[in-house]
Amino acid sequence: VLAELRREAQTRDIPVIFVTALSDQQEEERGLKEGAVDYITKPIKRSVLITRVRAQLELQRSRKLLAAQKDWLELEVGRRARENSQLEARLRLAFESVGFGIWEYEHEHDNLRWNESLCALLGYAEGPAHQDDLLALLHPEDRPLHTLGAAPIAPLGTNGADASPVAIAEIRLRHAEGHWVWLESRARTVQHDEQGHPNQVFMNLLVNAAQAIEQHGR
Repeated sequence: VLAELRREAQTRDIPVIFVTALSDQQEEERGLKEGAVDYITKPIKRSVLITRVRAQLELQRSRKLLAAQKDWLELEVGRRARENSQLEARLRLAFESVGFGIWEYEHEHDNLRWNESLCALLGYAEGPAHQDDLLALLHPEDRPLHTLGAAPIAPLGTNGADASPVAIAEIRLRHAEGHWVWLESRARTVQHDEQGHPNQVFMNLLVNAAQAIEQHGR
């Protein structure tokens, strides 16, 4: 009977309680292995039977509730992942439409990533992979104004627990054609290590129009 119940989708989750005159422990173990949720031997006490039935129904209700919550969470995670993906795509398009360069630096592994807009802004097919490669593109006069090692191109005083949320600076980076490009950088540390030093930094860069016009005029 249990095997037949398990074959059908409409009945496979029905909790089954054996009520039997077989009181041998091996028979009880066999019944539970076959899929029964409980095993009651005769003579039957009405109060015990009702209590156990109610307990199994409550367990089944809880399992269904958990399954429904799991399904809802999976749907919600999927929905939010799609929303985040759409938002990321919109932000990327917005940044690229205004020539907004972005880089992300991970200090622990010395990984540096430039977005396509920043690469295009400076005329490179791809950005530098490490901090030393980036510093080679930074104007020598701008290097003393920035901390090296904790985070790339982050003005002094931005690391530590009491740091300003956003560090703003004007920097010059070498264009692929050899000239210098004035940029306004806005850096923010989004992750710190156990000692409170910046571990992950995001930076937005935009052409500094005033400096570019002044330089062109000279």
